[in-house]
Amino acid sequence: MSKTLVKRIVGAVLGVVAALLIIFIGFWRTLLIALLAGLGWWLTGSRQIPQSAIDLFTRIFHLH
Repeated sequence: MSKTLVKRIVGAVLGVVAALLIIFIGFWRTLLIALLAGLGWWLTGSRQIPQSAIDLFTRIFHLH
């Protein structure tokens, strides 16, 4: 199987899963799942939260 075909199949499967999630649990819950999954992927991909984001959360929640 070519690499392009595998990417297309994976994309199609992800599209069907997203559509089913939207149908069965709703748009906003599906969006929340996607955002949290993306955040988890980003954080575990040896990336760190930018200092500006940490400063923003500190100012919003008055953390010291």
